[in-house]
Amino acid sequence: MGKAGSTNGKLLFFNPEGGTLLYVQFNPGWDADGAEAHYHTFHEWGYVLDGSFPLYEFVSPKQKKGTLVQMKEGTFMDRPASVSMVIDLLL
Repeated sequence: MGKAGSTNGKLLFFNPEGGTLLYVQFNPGWDADGAEAHYHTFHEWGYVLDGSFPLYEFVSPKQKKGTLVQMKEGTFMDRPASVSMVIDLLL
């Protein structure tokens, strides 16, 4: 994710039948260039422990430019899976 060397992570939990928990640290130098929208077929949660986390949010697979969101310390992110958006991208 982002520029080389700008993220660190650790796998905390993995269940082959479904379910993964990752700890990810976005270091200074990580950028939210917003070049590409991506969508997950899984539910995603995130919490900002410290600092800020800039990223572009997309609400449609046809959206060309996302909205820049500055997540700050204490922000909780809750993104439901977007299977329909992935299918739309494939059509």
